[in-house]
This record gives sequence, C-alpha cells and structure tokens, in this order.
Amino acid sequence: MKLLKIEFRNIGPYGNKLQTLEFDNQGKLVLLQGKSGDGKSTLLNLPSLLFYGKVTKRSKKEICNRVNKNGFIRGTVVSEGHEYIIERKFSPNGIKVFKDGEDLDKIGVKDAQNYIDENIVQMPQEIFSNIVSLSMSKFKSFLNMTAEDRRQIIDRVFNLEMINIIFNIIKKDVRDTGLAINNDNTQICTLTETIRQANAELVRLNEINNAQNNEEIEKNNKVIETENANIAQYTQKYKECDELYKTYNTQLQEHTSNLQKISMTVSVLQQKLNLYNQGQCPTCGASFKGEEFDKVRVELETKINQTQELYQKESESQKAIYEYLQQLYSAMQKINSSISASQNQINIANINNHNLNEALKQNVEYKSIQNIIDNNMKTLEVAKKQLELDAAKKDKLDILSSLYSVDGVKKIILKNYLPHLNNEINKSLKFMDFPYKLTFDEQFDGKLYFLNQEIGVDTISDGEHKRVDLAVLCSVFKLLKRKYPTINLFTLDEVLSSLDPLTASVILRFLKEFANEMELNIYVVSHVDMEESLFDESIKVFKDMGFSDIQFNKKLE
Repeated sequence: MKLLKIEFRNIGPYGNKLQTLEFDNQGKLVLLQGKSGDGKSTLLNLPSLLFYGKVTKRSKKEICNRVNKNGFIRGTVVSEGHEYIIERKFSPNGIKVFKDGEDLDKIGVKDAQNYIDENIVQMPQEIFSNIVSLSMSKFKSFLNMTAEDRRQIIDRVFNLEMINIIFNIIKKDVRDTGLAINNDNTQICTLTETIRQANAELVRLNEINNAQNNEEIEKNNKVIETENANIAQYTQKYKECDELYKTYNTQLQEHTSNLQKISMTVSVLQQKLNLYNQGQCPTCGASFKGEEFDKVRVELETKINQTQELYQKESESQKAIYEYLQQLYSAMQKINSSISASQNQINIANINNHNLNEALKQNVEYKSIQNIIDNNMKTLEVAKKQLELDAAKKDKLDILSSLYSVDGVKKIILKNYLPHLNNEINKSLKFMDFPYKLTFDEQFDGKLYFLNQEIGVDTISDGEHKRVDLAVLCSVFKLLKRKYPTINLFTLDEVLSSLDPLTASVILRFLKEFANEMELNIYVVSHVDMEESLFDESIKVFKDMGFSDIQFNKKLE
C-alpha cells in the first residue's frame, strides 16, 4: 500500500476549501508546525480516516467541521499494481472505491470497507495507529511498559497476530471441547441411570405378570405334556400297524399273483376240454369219440374241478387278508386323527402361553417403558461415540495449544528474530550518539548495558529515553516494512518536545537517513520553530477567519 495523495475539506477545523497533501515515492522528512488547536493532529489523522473511516478515540460526529458539516476526504493509493481512489463523506456518511477508474459498487462490491481492509490497506488499524501513525506523547516507553504491553508489541513486531488468533481459537476449542466432554459424561450418566431404572421397572412388571399368569401357564404346560405322551403312544401304535400292514399287504400281493396263475391254468384246461367236447378235430376232422377220449375228458374235468377248488381257497384267503388290511388302514387313520387332535391341543396350549406372555408386552405401560429403554440405548450409543470423538479432539487440541503457546512456535520465532532486532536497535542508537547498549530477551524485557555492565533504566534522562524509544520504534518499523513493503508513511507527534537543540539535531539526522533508507514520508510535529533546513519540506498550519489552512514550504535544491 503506497499513499500518493489526500484531498479533503470540512474535516476537523478545516473549512470548505479543498486541501491537498501529496506524498513522495523516494521519501522525505517533513516538519509540521502550528499552534495547539490549529489542526496538526487532524492532518496526521487523515490517513487513518481515509483507510478506516474513523480515528482512535474520536466519534464520527467529531470528524467533520462543526459549522459546515459535509466532511469529505479522497485519497489515491497504489496497491499490488492497481491504483485505487477512496472517497468518504461524513455527516452525511458515504463511501466510494474506484479501482483503476472503475466504480467497485457497479461490479457488485457491496462492503467497501471490507474490500479496503483486505485488498488495499491489508493492515489492522491497531498496527497503523500504534506504529505507522504515532504520537510520542501517548507512546509508552519500551523500557517501562508492562508485561501485557510487551506481549502486544511482540505480536505486532514479529507478525504473530495470526498465531495469536489461532491460539485463541484453539483455547476456545479446548474450553468448548472440555465442556462438551463434561456434557457427554453427564449425558451418559443420566442415560445409564434412566435405562437402569426402566429395566428395574420392567422386571417388576414381569414379576407381577408372571404371578398372575403362572397358574394358567402351568395348566397349559400339563396339557402339552399329556398330549405329547399321547402322541408318543399313538405314534408307536401307528408304527406297529404300519408294520403289519406292510406284511399282510405283501401276502395279499402273493395271493393275487397265485389267483392269476390258477385262473390261467383253469382257462387252458377248459379250452382242451371244449376241444374234445366237439367230437372231432377242427383241423383234420378226426373223431374224438371212443373210450380213450372219454378217459381224457374225465381227467380234464377232474383237473379243472381240483384247480377251481384251489382257486376258491386262494380267493377266500385273499379276501380275508384284504378285509384285515382294511381294518388296519382304518385303525391307522384313527391313530392319525388322534395324533392330529393331540397336536391341535398342544398348539392351542402354546398359543395360550404365548398370548399370556405377550399380553404384558402389549400393555401400554410396558410399551412406554420399553420405548424409553430403546430410545435411550440409541442415544447412549451416540453419546459414547461423541465422547470418543471429543476426547480424541481434545488430545489433538492440547498438542496444538502447546505448539501455539508462548513457549511454542512464538518462542522459536523470537529466538530467531531477536538478535536481528537487537542489532538494528543498537545500530540506530549508535547513529544517535547514545552511549549505552540495549538488548531485549525472549520475554521482550529490555536491559541497558554500559561497558557490559547492566544499568538501571531510571538512571537515564528523558531525552535518552526518547532516543531509545525512537530507535526501538524505527527498528520495529523496519520489520513491519518487510510485511508491508510499499508503505510510505511514518508520522511522529511530539518526538522533539523537551529536547535540547543538539539532541533534536541528532534525532532529525537519524530520521532523515531513515526516511531515505525506507522511502518514507516522515512527518514530524513541532509546536516550536525549528531550523527548516534540516527538513525536506515544512508545513505550517494556521487559523484564518476561524478555519484552519495550510502553507507548504519545500526546500530548494
């Protein structure tokens, strides 16, 4: 961020006349003079007002001129290769930002201040107000500041703001995770106790239900026992009948086969007898009459009668077996019916027992308690898993907290940077003819040495204090310049107050050298006349007709 120009009117004591401040690219040392109340501080506050729209410890109502209102400021800034114009109005308030001549509002940028912070200035106002634009009268001495002030300086000097942000986020996460773990444990204990009580209530209901249903269940169990015994007996009888049935069925098949054979024999004999009974051969016509043929006929008739008697006996035996098989089949059917009847009685008894047992589960109170148990068990599992996750998260956060603490990465950064900072400080002190050496340790405690002997801070004069503070501040600014390389502004209010001319001259030479080295526009405020030849430019602020005005005097080459 490089500031090129600021134009303004109706800001503070300044009237409707448009005033302009221009800033060099090469750096210069500028003397700002004027009486108290003429508007010097207003000029120093213009960059902060342009960039942030506010000034520390001053309300927006106090920014614009009390008579004219309608405060206006416009600044031209170069940042990352783009030229920006920022315009602000106060009472009424308004803001416009132009990027390379294009109105950002027309391309959808709604939060102009956020855009300025992130894309143009890229520097928190706290750093700008405490290092870039600083009043030495309000500045706390590095040698006398508190531990908390030193910690803040450390963070600003060594760009530890992000580490602080991360550390604070981690601390908050550690605290929140600890609370979450406590909540998890509390929830788990509560759920476990609720489940225990619900289970105890279910046991009580079961005992009551069992006491009421035991007699009926016992009766049903006796029925089941009796019918199972009957089924066993019926099954045994069925097996016996089945064995007999198989045996007699085999005999029936044998008799049936015999009857078929006998019937065929009778048929053959009857055919022969019929042939002889015809009296002659049907083929050759020979006669079958005579004693010999009569004898044959008698033998055939005898055999037929004997075979028919045998057939009759086999038929009677077959019939008897068949009738017995019918009786066996009927008996087996009755046995099956008895088995089915017994099984039916068992099923009815089992259904009755099941219904008795299920009756409790259908009870509204039982269902309600069971639902409580089921729901709490699910919630308990979720809570246990969450506890595991939170515990693992806290372990990781504890490691990160240690890493980002003062004794972690910060200590490493300070250890690496402090030698360089101490070297820069003492180079600056030497340039300003300061006879002592200043060293900051890793806690940023400053110690003064003279001939390698530590001396008390209270032994040096106010002028020496100012030289020490200025040397530290400029060394800090060098580190800040690394982070914001294009910054070209450095203002110092009251830096020369209460100094003797010689000391003031030494400090001005140092600042002139610093302005050239860092390419800065350094504004030094003085309430008394000073030798303007020591400056590249002088600005005098004065009142004219009740409004402040500016007179520029540039040093002639």
